[in-house]
Amino acid sequence: MRYLVKTHSDIDRLANSIWGDSFYNREPAIDFVEKDSEYLLIANMPGVSQKEVNLEVHNNRLTLSTKREEETEQKDVTYLLKERTGSSYTRSFNLPKDADQDQIKADLKNGILTVSIKKSPEAGPKKINIK
Repeated sequence: MRYLVKTHSDIDRLANSIWGDSFYNREPAIDFVEKDSEYLLIANMPGVSQKEVNLEVHNNRLTLSTKREEETEQKDVTYLLKERTGSSYTRSFNLPKDADQDQIKADLKNGILTVSIKKSPEAGPKKINIK
């Protein structure tokens, strides 16, 4: 099989035909896990710094976004290929009803963002006494 690559979109099509759409997918892979007392959102974010990540909660909806500024081109360099550009990403999640919006903590370490969302004790099942 022979390919003639002319533009960046040709490279995208070639890579997608071989490896699928995930090759150039810039969205982080995310797991949402339930534990006994908390929920965990775990996102792969290699190369992303803490200052490039924004995490907000509003009306029981958690929004994760990133914004990476475009690298400045160096004047004394001839680029044969330039793919490292600015990018942004936003994804929102509806939180479970028992998620405590006031007890959310996040940690970004070694390219892994871990968001801990405590469960509200009031939201759990309650025993009703029968008389």
